[in-house]
Amino acid sequence: MTGQPAARARWFKGHTHCHSTESDGNLPPEAVARWYRDHGYIFLSITDHYILTDPAELDGIETESFILIPGTELAAIPLGQQTHTCGLNISAQLDSRRGATPAETMQMMADDIREAGGIMQVNHPNWMWGLSVDDIRPVKGAALLEVYNMGSGCNNEGDPANGRPPVEAIWDDLLTGGKVIWGVCSDDAHRYTEGHPDGPGKGWIVVKADRLTREDVMNSIEKGDFYASTGVELSDVLSTQEGISLTISPDSRSGFVTRFIGSGGKVLSEVEGLQPAYRFTGEEGYVRARVQASDGSLALTQPVWVCGHRER
Repeated sequence: MTGQPAARARWFKGHTHCHSTESDGNLPPEAVARWYRDHGYIFLSITDHYILTDPAELDGIETESFILIPGTELAAIPLGQQTHTCGLNISAQLDSRRGATPAETMQMMADDIREAGGIMQVNHPNWMWGLSVDDIRPVKGAALLEVYNMGSGCNNEGDPANGRPPVEAIWDDLLTGGKVIWGVCSDDAHRYTEGHPDGPGKGWIVVKADRLTREDVMNSIEKGDFYASTGVELSDVLSTQEGISLTISPDSRSGFVTRFIGSGGKVLSEVEGLQPAYRFTGEEGYVRARVQASDGSLALTQPVWVCGHRER
């Protein structure tokens, strides 16, 4: 007797940070979920401030091809610094917490989120210049970093002239130090009006999983088996002991440039076209890919460690 063939993993587009009228959004949770479902998303976590959105309370929203993941956003202002995180796939609402410093506060949040069965996302570190590398580095259990928050005022590109690094540089600094933290893009949507600067549909992640279940999707997110995007679609990401190769889905844009980036944010290679690849030398520390389309939109793959110390 032969067994059934193994299911082939699929790519699921989803989103991890948005708001409804339960906090400071302008649509109720049901309408927010319908917006994402009707625009091709496969999973969604609505993350209102200190309000747990329970999928069981949104009747008729989930389908065989769209699921909801419980979530919330936690916030505090230790030392006057905005410190925001999302708790994804948590089992209960969490209380407000504030430590003496941003790092201590995030550690409290991370511990509470993990205790509730979820994973933590560090949100928009450059919003109001709230968080630095030194604030994030010591936090155990910080699984995700919002590298591109597409809401207004998040300063993704930093202010280098005044010593404020882009969030991508913060990410590379953390990775160079051996911290395992995966990069995400999100909307942080509050206003569901076409063209609004705080509207939806501008940043997301695409997760590779065997099945469309909360367990499978969250397991893949925690392992870093996904890429982040502000518009570029990848049909495949392959990592082996020898290197990394990507397949970029073609569209109407005129071209794509992929930069393979290693420790210290160093550009290891720059490749044009739809099938960029990089072969490891063993000296990189880690390697990640940054694909940029001719219209400025991006895709970011997760780092692959070639050598060196890693910690969560």
